[in-house]
Parts: sequence; C-alpha cells; structure tokens
Amino acid sequence: MAKIYNSDQLDLTAFIATGGKMIVWHGWADAIVTPYKTVDWYEQLSSNMGGREELEKNVRLFMIPVWTIAVCYLVQRVSPKTA
Repeated sequence: MAKIYNSDQLDLTAFIATGGKMIVWHGWADAIVTPYKTVDWYEQLSSNMGGREELEKNVRLFMIPVWTIAVCYLVQRVSPKTA
C-alpha cells in the first residue's frame, strides 16, 4: 500500500511527455497528512524537473489556507464543464 499512498515520485518526465497536466492542492490545516511533506515534495520535484518555472508548465501546487468541509464540498462540485 505504501506505493499507492506515498505518491512522492520525483520524475514526472513520462507523465509530462504524454501531455499530462497536474493540479496539486493541500490544506495548511490538514490534520492527517502534514502539508510540509507536500511542499517539500514539490520543491524537490522542481529541482529534479528543471526548476520551478519549467515545472509549472505542467504541474502546479496550490496551498489552501484552511481545510474545511466547505472546501471538500466545492471541489466535488467542480467539473470540466464548470471549470
């Protein structure tokens, strides 16, 4: 299960080569998974993938100030038709 849950891959070359785009978001107040691990992963990924400017062409990290049920509700309501 660790391979699934510990998704901290630092080489997204194959993903990006196929045209992949990724939005990563994490709440600063997340009580289960520390947001600092996500920030650390993104910084390492940036270094590995040619720098932040290059990475942001395909992968973006958004840190949410608060983590609430409202955020979960809104995310569930966003679809390709409404985004």
